[in-house]
Amino acid sequence: LLDRYDAKATFFELGQNASAHPDLTREVVRRGHAVASHTWDHADMSRLSSTALNHEITSTSATLEKLTGKKVTCLRPPYGALDKAARAAIERNGLDLHLWNIDPQDWNRPGVSAIVDDVISNARSGRVSLMHDGGGNRSQTVSALAEILPNLSAKGYRFEALPGC
Repeated sequence: LLDRYDAKATFFELGQNASAHPDLTREVVRRGHAVASHTWDHADMSRLSSTALNHEITSTSATLEKLTGKKVTCLRPPYGALDKAARAAIERNGLDLHLWNIDPQDWNRPGVSAIVDDVISNARSGRVSLMHDGGGNRSQTVSALAEILPNLSAKGYRFEALPGC
């Protein structure tokens, strides 16, 4: 679906998922998408010790770099949850922090039309839409993308991976 609209995305991957499904991570890169860190196991970074934060970040980076042959430069914290220690750990590990502007809460399966309406009504140049490809049944997300991509493409939007990731 992404190929059909020349859409490139940044896949923020969990280290444990990349480790369990290395061929999928390599396929994402082969198709021209970016791969970045979403921590090892989706822990709330605002609740972790310094040691645990370092493990979540470094283990994921090492796994992704081994699989892709590319340095990991970006991280999206699970839930967008951050505190001062998490921000410091991200910075200390040389990663850029990335969040989003549009969250259709597709992870909660609100229905295809709710996802479509949220993304299209909030689309503006340069905005980042958060969507999920893991963590359960994502058929609503895929169906929504089948409507979102042609609609926004017809309006002149291009779909690019995040710069620097």
